[in-house]
Amino acid sequence: MDNRDTAWFVLAFVLVTGLTLWYVGGRKLVERYGRHQDVQQQTQAAKEQARRLESEIDNTRQRIKHLGSDPMEIEAAIRRSKDLVREGEKIYRIEKALGEPPH
Repeated sequence: MDNRDTAWFVLAFVLVTGLTLWYVGGRKLVERYGRHQDVQQQTQAAKEQARRLESEIDNTRQRIKHLGSDPMEIEAAIRRSKDLVREGEKIYRIEKALGEPPH
């Protein structure tokens, strides 16, 4: 490669590099790419939160499904609704005194 070819190559390289930098700066590509990355991170976090919430919903549904067949839960529900107590069991009711300030 002679000096003339080298000079054309360097000139073309500088020209292409300059045009590229001008295009990137004019279109604000660096800023736009940064915002794009932020949006991707937010999207990923939202997807992860949605997965956790779906898992929590599934766990809650399973618990609800099993509550109907759990004898202890059935007994507790009946005792709450009917104010029933077992023989020998002591119940303490705590009531607010009139005029007592809320805590």
